[in-house]
Amino acid sequence: MGEAPLKRLVVDARWVGPQPTGVGNSILRHLAGLDRLPEVCGPNPSWRVFAIRTAQSLASTSTRAVWDDFTHITTIDVAASPELHPSSDLWMIRSLPRLLRSLDADVLYSPAYLSPPSTGRTARVVMIHDDLIWAEPQSYPLPFRLYLGTGTRWSAARAHRVVFPSADARDRVAARLGLSADRLGVVPHGIDPTSYAEYTLSDRRPVAVFVASAEHRKNHAVLLESLPKIHSEVTFHFLGFRPDQTRLEGLRRQHSRGWEVTPSVTTQEVGKELGSALMMVHPSRGEGFGLPLLEAMACGTPMILSDIPVLREVAGEAALYVPPDDAAGWAQAVDRLAGDPNLAADLVAKGTARLKQFTLEGCARQLLANCDAAIGASE
Repeated sequence: MGEAPLKRLVVDARWVGPQPTGVGNSILRHLAGLDRLPEVCGPNPSWRVFAIRTAQSLASTSTRAVWDDFTHITTIDVAASPELHPSSDLWMIRSLPRLLRSLDADVLYSPAYLSPPSTGRTARVVMIHDDLIWAEPQSYPLPFRLYLGTGTRWSAARAHRVVFPSADARDRVAARLGLSADRLGVVPHGIDPTSYAEYTLSDRRPVAVFVASAEHRKNHAVLLESLPKIHSEVTFHFLGFRPDQTRLEGLRRQHSRGWEVTPSVTTQEVGKELGSALMMVHPSRGEGFGLPLLEAMACGTPMILSDIPVLREVAGEAALYVPPDDAAGWAQAVDRLAGDPNLAADLVAKGTARLKQFTLEGCARQLLANCDAAIGASE
């Protein structure tokens, strides 16, 4: 008997930018995991992986270095940045199906909610990260909610397989969109802990780091409200927080106690800041997964998190939990963690153990399993 033909997976990686968002980072990590799997890089591979990217993903030295590290991912450069409408939509509708045919692709993985209306014989796997455009509408402009909401419903209805980064996201989106369980899967995000430096807890600065955009759902305000109630010397450092100047100055006038903002950071800078911080805080009201949790655990940084199901799903017992809007509770948790090195060490140890569930290879293998299921459903 001859060897089985290589299956061809095409990943639409156009959402990877010079400073990747959560979606962009998840794409790079899935590709990194695929690049390590024997199914892709072994002596008898069963998959060949292509990644579609745009020039913007090469504009950053750090992001370009990530692409250069891939040895078994074939890249395809296109000009259709997903942020350019309607040209990006037209490219996805007209050009992407032709590209799939030219590659004789078995599966298209669309990792950011949207996929083309037709892919011919190519099976479709769509990643829906969360239901937050519906659950937290105040975090997004109305045109964006309408565009992404309509596109997500449409893509989910036509996908052969719909995947989510967490079981919580799966259940919430499935209930909202009425998706049948037999088409759904979970593909969590992964991490390589060896790529993060770990500082000893005794060397940490008295800083609580929050890695987040300026979206309303991220709930920065509760941390600022808690500042006057904190008795320890801990202050907050917001990474990736990009408000407009008016809002930033307004927040500074309301909350005079010291807090830092670094509005634009790379993945490497996030690791450095987390690795030197006394703790990581994450008061978000809604997430699909929570990539910074993995980064904090990889850096050996204890965490205080919002008590919402998805963050408990990811972190388990490796964190303290506080209701999202309980400012006094956040202050008490910060003081408790700052004053109890034994508690901090215990959370770090639990986080290190927890990371074994989120290896790059394990998550990539779950993606391939869903791709196989999609192929079966398309036949």
